[in-house]
Amino acid sequence: MINLRRALAPTAAALLLAGLPPVHVAAAPNTPESIYFVVLDRFNDGSSANNTGGLSGNQSVTGYNNTDNGYFHGGDIVGLDQKLEYIKSMGFTSIWLTPVVEQKTVQGSSAAYHGYWGLDFTKIDPHFGTSDEFAKMVSDAHAMGMKVILDIVVNHTADVISYDSSGKAFIPASQPTKAPAWLNDLSNYHNVGNLNNGKSTLLNGDFYGLDDIKTESPVVQKGWTALWSEWIAKYKLDGFRIDTAQYVDAGFWNYFLPRIQSAAHSAGVSTFEVFGEIAETDPTFISTFTTEQSFPSALDFPLRQGLINFVTSSNKAQDLAEVFNGDDYYTTASNSAYNLRTFISNHDAGRIGYFLQSRASWAGTESIQKRDLLAQEMLLLLRGVPVVYYGDEVGMAGGGGDKDARQDMFPTSVANWQSESRIGSDPIGTGSSFGLANPIKSEITDLQSLRAKYPDLAIGAQQVLFAEGNVIALSKYANGNEFIELFNSGEAETTVQLTHVNTTWEKLFGDGTFTSTSNSLTLNVPALSSLVLRNTSKYKDSVAKPVVTLKQPVVANAVAWIPLEATATGDINQVAFYTSTDKKKWVLQGTALHRTVETNNTAAGLYRIFLHPQLIKGKKIYVKATLKNATGATSTSKVLSLNLR
Repeated sequence: MINLRRALAPTAAALLLAGLPPVHVAAAPNTPESIYFVVLDRFNDGSSANNTGGLSGNQSVTGYNNTDNGYFHGGDIVGLDQKLEYIKSMGFTSIWLTPVVEQKTVQGSSAAYHGYWGLDFTKIDPHFGTSDEFAKMVSDAHAMGMKVILDIVVNHTADVISYDSSGKAFIPASQPTKAPAWLNDLSNYHNVGNLNNGKSTLLNGDFYGLDDIKTESPVVQKGWTALWSEWIAKYKLDGFRIDTAQYVDAGFWNYFLPRIQSAAHSAGVSTFEVFGEIAETDPTFISTFTTEQSFPSALDFPLRQGLINFVTSSNKAQDLAEVFNGDDYYTTASNSAYNLRTFISNHDAGRIGYFLQSRASWAGTESIQKRDLLAQEMLLLLRGVPVVYYGDEVGMAGGGGDKDARQDMFPTSVANWQSESRIGSDPIGTGSSFGLANPIKSEITDLQSLRAKYPDLAIGAQQVLFAEGNVIALSKYANGNEFIELFNSGEAETTVQLTHVNTTWEKLFGDGTFTSTSNSLTLNVPALSSLVLRNTSKYKDSVAKPVVTLKQPVVANAVAWIPLEATATGDINQVAFYTSTDKKKWVLQGTALHRTVETNNTAAGLYRIFLHPQLIKGKKIYVKATLKNATGATSTSKVLSLNLR
């Protein structure tokens, strides 16, 4: 089975051999995309008939209690279908919803309203609705031009397995049966108990007691591939968000993901999105999933942390710039950080509103609301594919992570709606939909319209121009269009002067002002604000003939990634790095679309990618770099050699 992600790489190499300039071939969206993330049970109760899932009894049996945040509240597929127009009206192109497979209804003192305790993976959970309702919802979303991305789990199932006094695994007779049938075979599980109990590892321990599947087993690999391929074919799904991806072995992903992409193609899904949850803030770890484990994309936890720190604390611009320096770890011949799914809130760690209220309470109500608006601006204007967590658009804050971040979006009680902690104003309407008027929602909608009107603003190559104190300024460039973005998280107005040769600009967004000369651009931005400019004249560069210089690569050891680094003259460049074993056939390894900015950890001015020795053939390779700038001018470095041990 062909690996579709890496099969893109030879295209660019063929272009070079044909004498054509290097091109950006990262597998990122070429049109603006954005995702609205819904916890299905907490979004909208469209049918009260399914609230108990067809079960009778109290909450310990039915799992339903809409006054307890650990139980089902009634949100369902019909309810989501009813609110598709609401989501579309804000400009979102995709919906990501939590798992809908049949659950083990109650475990301990909580219910499976969240969808991550799968029991029968072949069916829709009755609490959420029916197969026909799910198919209709997907079809209705498609009719509105929106994709549907389903959250899935392959790492674990509901907690059914127990252990006797000697530690031997068994399934008590009182426990329910799983489906497909192979999930009932104990040999398809690791059976070592919980994570971090002294006898398990990250890959084989039970995640919070949930039965950990032996994903290295051929039976499991084939079983999961067949099952999720059937879901794609049956419902014409547009993508998967994959839960707990870091707890699954790499061999599984390199088997499963290419076959899932192939199944989607066979089902007529032209672009099937996959992004994994790797809940860490180290890009060198997360990037292994997109460079070595066949993931097209991942959730961008490093940027989330950088953005939260930037809008809730002081003097974090340098830290945010270092996050963007880390983008280089994701660059391959067919992928880049531009394909990451970015976010500031989620259902596990909590909402931006909560972090603002808990960290920046000293700033006061007005400042907190401005900081929330600033966070949304950055999410929608920086690189990557933004994911907005349901309820953020109306200022939901909550009391922390997990259960406390999963409020009811369209509650049946006005009292419940009024009792929620919120940022901004929320005039209450009548009926079950309420008014939902909020400055945050208005701004998200306006920014989505701006991204749609100027798609290059959303997808353009991003370059940090200035990062100091509470201020970061960036350039976005694509297809002859350049944009300048400046974000100020400080409590005072700021002025930043940039050296820049383009002189004709218009303001697209923000309350700030600007002036320009033949070689500079001065930006004035109020406290807690953003400013976005667009160059309205033909782009020009500060140098007519750019020069790219490749640094001698250094191999520290046979396992470590090898940095390929180059410097270049001029302003907006893309630098492509190639390797060869014979100086005749050159293979593109990746294209750097920005230069590093100086921080405590990184030197300035480097265009770079990282080679993975295990993916490179040959003990001695040759390396070169080629440059193409925004005016079309090109340059090629000297060829250097590299000995791999």
